[in-house]
Amino acid sequence: MYYYIKIIYTTILLGFSFCIHAQTDSTKQYNWEIIPLISVSPEVGLLLGVNPIFNFKTTPEDTLLRSSFLSPQVFGTFREQYGIQIPGNLFFKQNDYSLDLMISGVNSEWRYYGTGNNVDLDKYDRYRFRALSIDIALLRKVMKNVYAGAGYRFNHQDIFTPPEGGILETDRPVGYRGFTASAPALLLRWESRDNILNAYRGTFLNLRGELHRNATGSTHSFEVLTVDFRHYIPLSKRPYHVLAFQLLHQATFGRVPFAELGMQGGSAIQRGYFAGAYRDRYSLAFQMEYRQMLGGKLGAVFFVSTGNVMPAYDRLDLNETTFAAGIGLRFALISQNRINLRYDHAFGNNSQGQYFGIGEAF
Repeated sequence: MYYYIKIIYTTILLGFSFCIHAQTDSTKQYNWEIIPLISVSPEVGLLLGVNPIFNFKTTPEDTLLRSSFLSPQVFGTFREQYGIQIPGNLFFKQNDYSLDLMISGVNSEWRYYGTGNNVDLDKYDRYRFRALSIDIALLRKVMKNVYAGAGYRFNHQDIFTPPEGGILETDRPVGYRGFTASAPALLLRWESRDNILNAYRGTFLNLRGELHRNATGSTHSFEVLTVDFRHYIPLSKRPYHVLAFQLLHQATFGRVPFAELGMQGGSAIQRGYFAGAYRDRYSLAFQMEYRQMLGGKLGAVFFVSTGNVMPAYDRLDLNETTFAAGIGLRFALISQNRINLRYDHAFGNNSQGQYFGIGEAF
């Protein structure tokens, strides 16, 4: 770990020294940054890359229009993992329309612990996979703060060399040799956050349903329902003094590939556990985070979370609920866009994780 810390500090200093910054153009109403992409997590170890961030208005003369963003990322790790991701969120016509976008292609390594809550976090299989995914959704405002729309999601994974005699080959879950998930989606959303990247106030509620069938390109027939609720309460007039909440629920039905099951762990939800350490047909997780500036560009957070996975709603066992908590530091990397450099140290049940990267967990 000390080796990683030395590399991180050196990369930060070099990155900030060579960070390219373009000032806002007052006539075109856009700005862009090219910043070094630096991340540490239990899933990939130390990740390095480049991350241009574009903030702009699709119609510059529209004074009511929210700023759109695109944030392409090219990265690699010391574990022979590499890829590209292009997340984005675009607004049109006085915010009457919004477009969510995520395109990614990766060649990576992951862990499989099994399914359910009673997994042994010290026993897992490592497997390599190659994945291409596209997730796009167009929403239209139907009333104040309420959006409805449709989208499409594609996720193709080639899975290589599952260990012979290991958990993955023994369990042989659906899709363990690879799969394609391809489905139309319907969405209903409440959106009143003051900033989509780092909210100080407001509420976000996203209801999403996916229907995977052979006719739409999926190798397996299944359905996915996701409920994502987030709420942000300002505690003072100072920036970044916020109490934030998130409730995330995913339910899956049918012949669901193991990598499409509801999962917990990772840098966004249930920090402190490896992403996918707990997975099953139904997943329910809650987290709360207290955020405050300490002075200048430095801030701190404290967070707690709890979660549970289950094969059916009537199989929910509160005694199997997992918990996690942690603390973190923030550095205001691009203040005008509320983009922070993040370091979190989280502790779970016989598990822990350190996360370093750009942007808030939620």
